[in-house]
Amino acid sequence: MKEQSNCGRRRFCGYEPRKTALAISVGLSLAGMPIIGYAMDNPSASTAAESATSRASSATINIGEVSAHKKPSSVAKAHAPLKAPYTEHAIGAQAIRHASPAQNAQTILARKPSINAFSTGPNGVRSTITFRSFTSGQFTETFDGIPLNDMFNGAATNSASMRNAIPLTLADTAGIQIYNGINNPAVNGYNSLGGTINYKPLQPARHLGGAVEVGYGSFDTANWGAVFNTGSLGGFRSVFSFHRQTSRGWVKNSADQNNNFYYAGVMPYDGGRSRISTYLIVNHNTGYTPHSVPEPLVNRYGIS
Repeated sequence: MKEQSNCGRRRFCGYEPRKTALAISVGLSLAGMPIIGYAMDNPSASTAAESATSRASSATINIGEVSAHKKPSSVAKAHAPLKAPYTEHAIGAQAIRHASPAQNAQTILARKPSINAFSTGPNGVRSTITFRSFTSGQFTETFDGIPLNDMFNGAATNSASMRNAIPLTLADTAGIQIYNGINNPAVNGYNSLGGTINYKPLQPARHLGGAVEVGYGSFDTANWGAVFNTGSLGGFRSVFSFHRQTSRGWVKNSADQNNNFYYAGVMPYDGGRSRISTYLIVNHNTGYTPHSVPEPLVNRYGIS
């Protein structure tokens, strides 16, 4: 390959000098520069070259003027984006309304990426959740922006066993907002390393109405509940709800029952541009949780 390259270079410089001289003459004459050719051994060729140069010089081409304008850097900076993007997910009211009765406020979060959540007992007992590989106590869970300080499992203070600490149920929520990682300061909360999970409260309806629900499933699992909306009474709206779930559990000695009462009141003012809200949640859970006990101790002391 090297030999061919050198050969091509020699052929260009040595065997075709007339093409090279012609290209240079045309290029320089178009640029408006005078060309003088010299030929010591051929006077007629020199006269022809001078005649061609004279004709090319007289045929001047005017291509006009070219100009460019640059905007000041201050103009570009004025349009720089002022907001940094944050990632978030949402679980809407429709998904909550059609969720399985076996799901709870923690396990429904597994619908979204980066969240792993499961419960080893009925009604949300013994729930475990990781959010972007962060464990409980390393991300925030809030209700209408109010931090729960990880009340689901007590990991915020790493205090005691909180197997059945269930502050709310899906019947109390109208949607869930999930903010990934350290997010907008407006939604960050206590220990928001993994992110923030915000439960939106169920809102009163504008019109009078109610609903009743009943369900039954495996492992003697039963649930029933009722919701009542007062509608607008002088502008003030309220909603009352009560739900009860019972189950003997799929593991021996893991029966559980949960009673949930919820109230929300909303009073708009200032033409609907502002409002006063009040929420009340009373959730009571009782049940059994299995423990691993050596069999010799059980045989000796029995089951208390």
